[in-house]
Amino acid sequence: MVGLNFLFENWLGPKEIIMSRKDFELIAKHISEIQDRNTRVEAATAVAAACMKINTRFNITRFYEACNVLL
Repeated sequence: MVGLNFLFENWLGPKEIIMSRKDFELIAKHISEIQDRNTRVEAATAVAAACMKINTRFNITRFYEACNVLL
């Protein structure tokens, strides 16, 4: 899986990435719809790692719950 940091950096370049709660909720909604649990966990973990770098107030527990991933 290509890392989200790589995708963000290559897509946006050096620009600052600003994401809102709605953005995180939309991403979590789509991840929660992944049927295979291992794939869902892998996707949620990768996205959460990138999101924590983007937003210092990112709540990983809330995100995992929204993704239907309980580690």
